[in-house]
Amino acid sequence: MQYLNLANLVASLPRTTATNLRMYRTGRNRRDLTRFLCLPRTALGYWLLICLSFFPFMATAAMGEDMRALKVGEIAPDFSLPAQDGAIVSLSQFKGHSPVVIFFYPKDETTICTKEVCAFRDSYEDFVKAGAIVVGISSDSAQSHQLFAGKHRLPYRLLSDGGGKVRKLFAVPNSLGLLPGRVTYVLDKESRVKLIFNSQMDAQKHVDEALRTIRQLAGGA
Repeated sequence: MQYLNLANLVASLPRTTATNLRMYRTGRNRRDLTRFLCLPRTALGYWLLICLSFFPFMATAAMGEDMRALKVGEIAPDFSLPAQDGAIVSLSQFKGHSPVVIFFYPKDETTICTKEVCAFRDSYEDFVKAGAIVVGISSDSAQSHQLFAGKHRLPYRLLSDGGGKVRKLFAVPNSLGLLPGRVTYVLDKESRVKLIFNSQMDAQKHVDEALRTIRQLAGGA
């Protein structure tokens, strides 16, 4: 398949976007996103990938007017959600005790989401050593989370946000107005936001950025 000559466009784009384009042309991002969306490899699937790669600002535009995005330095809103083990987990139970990593992801057992939860699993001991709590949140049921966590041996809790109420509470932006956003928040012991990392495609970087911030918090404790 022949691609348009986008050399001039690439030169004018930020480094990260240029990298996305190179990955798109080699097929890596294209395959992952197509599998993630469960779309056939058609012009529609390619068009969606291009939009995701080149227009991240569309994610924030997708939020409703009544949804004000949470910002670094603000206090995260409290919530209570069921976990895969039947426990009800509230953000307030960690306040004053532990920093918290909250990663919102789109759906259990999809390609990039599986990479992300397993990446957090593989670095989980590093988070624990730094005194942090790790939780994942999606709209899947607690039963789905139980199967997902068991299959991939996840040592942390996955919370069920049926209806997306907590996602809306945090004003997590959608990608293209279609895909639930993949956003990671790092909160200090007082539930103050220290990091917001938003990337639909780069699962590993969610872990890297969260761990870097948690270690900074531990070093300043």
